[in-house]
Order: sequence, then C-alpha cells, then structure tokens
Amino acid sequence: MAPDGTYLGYLTPLPSTGYDIMKTRAEQGSVGELVFRDTRTMHTALAWGKIGQIPYKKSLHIWIMDEDGTNHRKLTDGTDTEYGPKFSPSGNWVVFTRLVTTGFEVFVARMP
Repeated sequence: MAPDGTYLGYLTPLPSTGYDIMKTRAEQGSVGELVFRDTRTMHTALAWGKIGQIPYKKSLHIWIMDEDGTNHRKLTDGTDTEYGPKFSPSGNWVVFTRLVTTGFEVFVARMP
C-alpha cells in the first residue's frame, strides 16, 4: 500500500516468465494500472516506500523506480543474486537478501 493509503500495489504473473507491477486506487471498483512490466524477473513481493518509490528485483540486482513507473535506477551491483527488497521503517534504506557462497545473508543499501 502506498504510504498515504490511496493506492494498493500488487504483482500479476505473465504467462511465461516475469511479472507486471500494478497499482490501483484503494477504493471499491478501481481498475488496475500497469506501472512496470518485467518479462525476465520473478518477483516474490512488492514494497512501497514512504517517498513514493518501489524497489524491485531485475536480473540479479535490486533496482528502484518512482511509483509511476519512471526513473529506474540500479541500487546494487556485484556478481551475487539478490532477493526480496523492502524499505526500512525510516525509508532511508532498502533491506534485501543476497545469495552468497555460504547461503543467504541480509544486506542494506542506502537510498540515493
């Protein structure tokens, strides 16, 4: 849910692989609106930040975009696969897990 409670965010699976990131007004009878289509990534959850940004997994890494689906920027880099981005309560950090050689570890990235 958007921080102000006006929108709900959700994922819809595509027939082959990937997901659409959708949003809809938080009122009865609202129709979903496409925010972003990612045909290569399997999302597991959707997080929405206090400042109107949505983190998501694309390929191996964590990206962030504005809630209207614009201004995509890569938040992490490296060779390990990352999963499950969520905002910290303050909204200043994105918390995620990374699969390293010893298993999963929790990491944080500062919001740009």
